Amino acid sequence: MKQLVLSVLCSLSVTVVMAQSKLANDGHFIFLKNGNLLDEAVFYYAEKDYETALPFYKELEQKYPDDVDFSYRLGVCYTYSKNEANKALEYLLKVKRVDSSITELNYQIGRAYYVNYQFDNATNYLTKFITQYPAHPTAKPAKLLLNCTKNGDEVLHSAQNNYVVFNADNTINTVYAEYAPLVDKINQKLYYTMRGDTNIVNGVHDKVVTTIDYTENIMLQSGSTQTTPHSLIKPINSRKHDATLALYNNKLYVYRDKKRRGSGNFYLVENNTLIPLKGLNTKAWEGSATFFNGGKSVVFSSIRKRNTGGRDLYIATIKTDGTWEKAVALPNINTELDEDAPYFDETDNTLYFSSKGHNTIGGYDIFKAKYVNGMFETPVNIGYPINSIFDDIYYTKATNNEYYFASNRTGGFGSYDIYKACTTNKVNPYKGLTLLGGKIENVEGNKQFKVYAQNPITNVAELVGNFSANEFNNSLELPLQSGIVYTIVPTNTIDTVTTAKVLVVDLTSNTKQVVTQLFDFAKPITPIAIIETSAVAANPPVIYPAELPVKIAKSKAFEIKPIYFASNSSKVSPEQEEYLKLLAADLKTKNIPQFEIMGYTDASGKDNYNNKLAQRRADVVASLLRRYGTRVKYWAVKGQGVYMNCQGNNDKCRVVTLNPVWD
Repeated sequence: MKQLVLSVLCSLSVTVVMAQSKLANDGHFIFLKNGNLLDEAVFYYAEKDYETALPFYKELEQKYPDDVDFSYRLGVCYTYSKNEANKALEYLLKVKRVDSSITELNYQIGRAYYVNYQFDNATNYLTKFITQYPAHPTAKPAKLLLNCTKNGDEVLHSAQNNYVVFNADNTINTVYAEYAPLVDKINQKLYYTMRGDTNIVNGVHDKVVTTIDYTENIMLQSGSTQTTPHSLIKPINSRKHDATLALYNNKLYVYRDKKRRGSGNFYLVENNTLIPLKGLNTKAWEGSATFFNGGKSVVFSSIRKRNTGGRDLYIATIKTDGTWEKAVALPNINTELDEDAPYFDETDNTLYFSSKGHNTIGGYDIFKAKYVNGMFETPVNIGYPINSIFDDIYYTKATNNEYYFASNRTGGFGSYDIYKACTTNKVNPYKGLTLLGGKIENVEGNKQFKVYAQNPITNVAELVGNFSANEFNNSLELPLQSGIVYTIVPTNTIDTVTTAKVLVVDLTSNTKQVVTQLFDFAKPITPIAIIETSAVAANPPVIYPAELPVKIAKSKAFEIKPIYFASNSSKVSPEQEEYLKLLAADLKTKNIPQFEIMGYTDASGKDNYNNKLAQRRADVVASLLRRYGTRVKYWAVKGQGVYMNCQGNNDKCRVVTLNPVWD
């Protein structure tokens, strides 16, 4: 096989005698009687096939909404979902409010924040988990993830180039995997690899074959971007894995699996014949390659003995007899993790490649390294929006301002999709990531949406991705790029940007990282501008709880006072307890779906102590409200540590804020 390993598990149906659905002391499920649904869920969860387990746990959680274990496992499964990861936090935080004793809960909440690009919160929970359980088997992946969260802010908000990224759309991308694009812009050809249900014998696209263990095949889209791709005929495609490798001087290079599992060879395609590259092909696995220096030099990925990590990059030069000399590893490029998918851009003498090491923000990130005097300089992460928290790989250049790559990020059609990146106006400064979220109104149906952005080169709206709403609270959350105008289209209406029911969001002037917006599709088509005209000050003014706006509930003024504490204390004064008793009686009449209770401290203590004290304060206030009869469907009780921008021993910072959240 080539680079991307895509496993498919057969569904098993086993009848087992089962008891109640609660976690036993050993951490294993006791099965329900005649519960094939639960059996399936537990089987796939145990196999770590979380995306397959997801629909089973959805149904179980709907049937048993009070079962903490189902909510927990559903939340975990959502963190591995490409299009529904935003739902994970709702379930995992719900579990934490009910039962915080689950060992890996803080780790999973950290993962949930991470997959939603909330790196500060992710860092907080991952650090808590590692501190609590340093010897736990999950501590190692938690540390790796913590490293990604620490890289996140820097990488996402300091990119040198200003790109906008589009999905290559459904003429190329399917529910299967498409990757390794090679662009021949002059002849209007796009070669790529597909691992799906293409029939390689007669070249018909999307013809179902008899196996679910699909082989890789080389696809070609000629002419217009709307032309239906087709698979290349024999002998380029075969019954084995065949994949795109490189396109150099109008010559196509391909990869083919050998009979021995886990290895393959490189070939040059000439006159519809495959010519092996002698010297490069060994008994080891070689996966992808790029040629430069007039085709006399090559950088390729391989798994060899005494390598730095799993997949490493090697360089070799062709000899006068047409064979290749012994390859040498690239020590400045390779890490203890995987490096793969090299591409050499001869216009700027730069190697682009994908790595799970260096300062990645998650999975494979794309890096570049200048080639100077026969040496590669220190790699640099090319940043957002090309790089994401998912796998971003197989970068290749089409023109001076257009690039292609593959990713399994949120919003795609299948496991991996091909994406196109275009450079925007250099005058418009790069503004980084915007997490756009909010409630949805006036859209019926399945709450599926397509998001489009204006292509700065063609001035045509192109697809960014497909997204789904959160069924838990009817919200939509989108990781988007500031500086761009987006159009959001419900797919249960006519699927076109000219549809009457659309929403235009203008982020061209935005400087905020997190934006909350009402998504009302019944309003006229006028751009909703999210504008923050000035940059955030180094020390912004502190707005204390008493100065916050009055909360509005169903068009009626509804004021809630903050609760203040003495220094180093979590004790509520008698006067404030009396106020909480009256507030609880008032809250009984409000029918509030969710109530947030946030605890804070001043800045005089150490972080670890402040975090614990803030949580105790929040817990005490929540306990008193419950004691006096407050009934709320979902509680969010959190210790937030030091109050925002608080300086020193300030009595206004020792506070608990109370915030009702309305539908």
